Amino acid sequence: MKKLMKVLTVAVTMCVCLTPVFAKPSISHNGTISTNEILIDGKKVDATKVTAGFKSDFSTTVVKKEVVEAIQQLNTDPKKLVEALKATNIDIQGLDETKLEQLEVLTQVQDLTLIDKTTGEPMKDVKNVTVTWEVPNLVKGLGDIRVLHFSTVRNVWEILTPSEIDYATNSITQFFKDLSPVAVVYVPSAGGDTTGSKTDKPQTADTNMILPIAAVCVLSGALVFVLLRKKHEN
Repeated sequence: MKKLMKVLTVAVTMCVCLTPVFAKPSISHNGTISTNEILIDGKKVDATKVTAGFKSDFSTTVVKKEVVEAIQQLNTDPKKLVEALKATNIDIQGLDETKLEQLEVLTQVQDLTLIDKTTGEPMKDVKNVTVTWEVPNLVKGLGDIRVLHFSTVRNVWEILTPSEIDYATNSITQFFKDLSPVAVVYVPSAGGDTTGSKTDKPQTADTNMILPIAAVCVLSGALVFVLLRKKHEN
């Protein structure tokens, strides 16, 4: 009987340890922008003339005090995300409205700015911009990845679907009608398939691990069954 219990313990431990588990990542700042991949109106900009970056100062970008306060509140307490969004207009852009309350913050809200290298000044009134940037804590399996954007031009929060997600480089590519505060958010995966990228769909577990885990569990169960049968026959 002791031998049987030992086998059962080992089998259960192996199955539990091999099951993929995803911990909620810590919130980070947005990472480095790939200046060689910035597009304006579909045309690549000259990286020797234009650069880009994220900053946490909104004083020269966001005029409305209530929006600045909402962003500051969100960055201080990410649990206030929905409350901050509801402080002004929201365009959920195809996100299931029932999932709005489930949104989690992946990066802080920061101002996305293009800078003219010749003058050293921010480029104002830039339209139709595509940007690729690093998201340090981006991993597969989080769920439905979205880009949160506040349009200072149209006075609306947008929850955008990324143009592309690259998990190999931990980067996101996004098209913006205009530039202003940006963050990365997500709806946590509930265990099934999730959406997220036109080129890469995040999974709740690495599919390469599913078959090995299943095989170990099945074999362990078969071994226990054989031992129980032999014990009964004896």
